[in-house]
Amino acid sequence: MDFDVTLEGRIVVGEVIGSDTILHVQVGDLLIKSFVPRIERMEPGTRVYVSFWSKDGYLFDQKTEKLIE
Repeated sequence: MDFDVTLEGRIVVGEVIGSDTILHVQVGDLLIKSFVPRIERMEPGTRVYVSFWSKDGYLFDQKTEKLIE
């Protein structure tokens, strides 16, 4: 699969929720929360790449938590 966006970041924390995980990834000044449909345990500070199709992503303002269009 060729995604149109790939960002390099570092794991801040991983939240295992049942059989899924939400990874909090620091990318520069951005904190990205990525849903992973499996249990994924990663140490804080681990370098990762987050890839996605821009049409499938949502951006929220960090202060107001409102959707950025």
